[in-house]
Amino acid sequence: MVVSSGKVTAEQLNLALAMRTKFPLLDLSQSTLGRELVAAFDVNHPFMDDLRMLRTRIKARLAEGGEHGSRVVAVVSQGAKEGKSFSAANLAVSFAQMGDRTLLIDADMRTGRQHQLFSLNNDIGLSSVLSLRCNPKDALQRVAGLGDLTVMTAGPEVPSPTDLLARNTTAHLMQMMSNAFDVVIVDTPSAGIKPDASLVVAAARNFIVVARQNHSLTAALEKVTQSMSQLGARMLGSVLVKA
Repeated sequence: MVVSSGKVTAEQLNLALAMRTKFPLLDLSQSTLGRELVAAFDVNHPFMDDLRMLRTRIKARLAEGGEHGSRVVAVVSQGAKEGKSFSAANLAVSFAQMGDRTLLIDADMRTGRQHQLFSLNNDIGLSSVLSLRCNPKDALQRVAGLGDLTVMTAGPEVPSPTDLLARNTTAHLMQMMSNAFDVVIVDTPSAGIKPDASLVVAAARNFIVVARQNHSLTAALEKVTQSMSQLGARMLGSVLVKA
């Protein structure tokens, strides 16, 4: 009734309720974060119901692995512009909002976007860590106002991301981060373009598949799911991006 009277907007009401319940939510008009981070701004966004269901499924499946199981989840799609980075970013925000110590890693060292979405410096990132040019802790950046959320950006451009991801350093890093956080979400390059995504999934040992409505092909989804499963990784769920 307050909203319909014109006294406050729906966004203002959501922010007021979030402050009252100490739920991490940002004011869109005051934030420098990318507008694609719908989980950070709008709890009633149409995408959020599907995201919450996916979050619940992932938490349950990760719990099955026990204390020593991998808490790393790679987010993959067969092609470009299917909503993979969008889904990874919002999933990470959603976990952090629920109190989980959450790390988002941008493993797309070719066209990574997470530093842009979260308005972060990209001078040091994953490429710096894997090439042994910095300590992993130095590449971690906290995101203010969204609970316990940390991001490791893709980092500076490198000659061959594939060769860098193929090093044993990748698996060691994933294990280290799995031990330090409750959940680690990893954004990957398109699986159908380069082998990078397969290398990340092999190190993560868990993955979810992203598809875009009226864009992704069923045969392509089956192909990426089968190829990732053949690496010995568990598929924890899928998400359909309708926007």
